[in-house]
Amino acid sequence: MRGKGGLLETFKFAVYVALPVTMVYVISDPANMKRLITWTRYVEYPAEGPRPPTGTLADIRAHKAAKSASGGGSSKEAAPPAAERPWYRRWF
Repeated sequence: MRGKGGLLETFKFAVYVALPVTMVYVISDPANMKRLITWTRYVEYPAEGPRPPTGTLADIRAHKAAKSASGGGSSKEAAPPAAERPWYRRWF
């Protein structure tokens, strides 16, 4: 019985040492790292939207005035009544 427990402990120790060493070796290669990142990708980001205006304060105000004059005014819409909102959004 004593010999089998020693073999098990030796095996566990070998796994505990070999696994991190192997992972460091695999991940340290840039080609493997890129392949792992693309293989485990689970977030697909949408295309980037238009950038906010840059420049002086007068330019930004002129841009906002032109946007509101063209009908693209307020980007905030009125919140729907609490009964129409999901339960987790009723208090916020």
